[in-house]
Amino acid sequence: MKKPTRILVGLSLTVLVVAGVCSCGRQDDTVAPPTNGTGFSLIDTTYLDSLLTAIENDVYGEVHSVLIHRRDSLVFEHYFNGYFRERLHPVYSVTKSVTSALIGIAIDRGEIADVDEEMLGFFPDHGAIANLDSLKESITLKHLLTMTAGFEWDEWSLPYDHPENDVSRMYVSSDWVSYVLDLPMTDVPGTRFVYNSGVSMLLSAILTNVTGLSARDYAISHLFGRLGVTSWSWDPAPRNPGMSIGGWGLRLRPIDMVEFGRLYLQKGKWGEEQIVSREWVEFSTQPHATISDRTNYGYQWWMYSDFIVEEGLVEVNDIFIAVGRGGQYIWVVPQYELVVVSTAWNDNNGKSSSPMFFRYIIPAVQAADAARGPRYGPRKVPVRFPSWSP
Repeated sequence: MKKPTRILVGLSLTVLVVAGVCSCGRQDDTVAPPTNGTGFSLIDTTYLDSLLTAIENDVYGEVHSVLIHRRDSLVFEHYFNGYFRERLHPVYSVTKSVTSALIGIAIDRGEIADVDEEMLGFFPDHGAIANLDSLKESITLKHLLTMTAGFEWDEWSLPYDHPENDVSRMYVSSDWVSYVLDLPMTDVPGTRFVYNSGVSMLLSAILTNVTGLSARDYAISHLFGRLGVTSWSWDPAPRNPGMSIGGWGLRLRPIDMVEFGRLYLQKGKWGEEQIVSREWVEFSTQPHATISDRTNYGYQWWMYSDFIVEEGLVEVNDIFIAVGRGGQYIWVVPQYELVVVSTAWNDNNGKSSSPMFFRYIIPAVQAADAARGPRYGPRKVPVRFPSWSP
């Protein structure tokens, strides 16, 4: 593996600071850990040294970046395998969480009434919809957001490039929106979670139908533009002119993924401006659908279930995550005022980068807090760490 491109902010670690990939000798720079005015470190660097060693030894596969933001300070920023700060990274299904945010903004602005609006009401001019029945007529916006719409859909049992995968079928169809709307129903809406990138495409279509703008253009005015994010891209839906892909296609700098996570950490507020309502952030990051005994789903956001509390990591449901294929993560942990971003490409190579969050980053935060005394230490001592990821 190539030596990492490293940008460290306020950590007493050896760093190589370069603008891109560099084959030159190492440049050392030692600074004091950030204290944020408290006199105490925000993160324990011993764990982070071990994390860097593990990444460089390919324990977590092809990692591209790890960034940690805590209490208004970017305390850790590292890049690997030819990546650097200004290089855009495909975030895959993290796009879904951004699409959800745009739906919330449209509700805040009165362009959509609420999540109980029926789905078919957003497509009055779509023509004859196949397999129309009372189940399909009862699908609401909330069912799309929580992936409990009840459509017949399968994108997990086969590889994405398999012709029978519904994502592949949608991709080659003449109209992506029609493909999803025409699907037969298998479940009563609201009763069963089925991971479905097609419903995320419907969310993008709904946004365009009610605002006249693609998700990309809407984000320019109402989300990324207001966050000061200027370097990014979002692919259009190739079969639906004027629409953005709802479930993937977004490319961001990892540092801007941090900014999106911070927006949700701050309950939708950015400086003095409320970009998305506090209520939407709170509803989006609550469990609305059960996936397993370990994971729940909100409005296009993942969260760990109460099982994690038994492992002593954090409070009930106090981690929520935007997740993308191959190892794209935005972890948000309000209890610790923490946002962690990691990008990677571990698609079908048998490796996962998510365990490093539990094995190194959470312990690094807890150890820093414990150094301040019992009042600030972890509420429980971590016993073991899960090796799975959503």
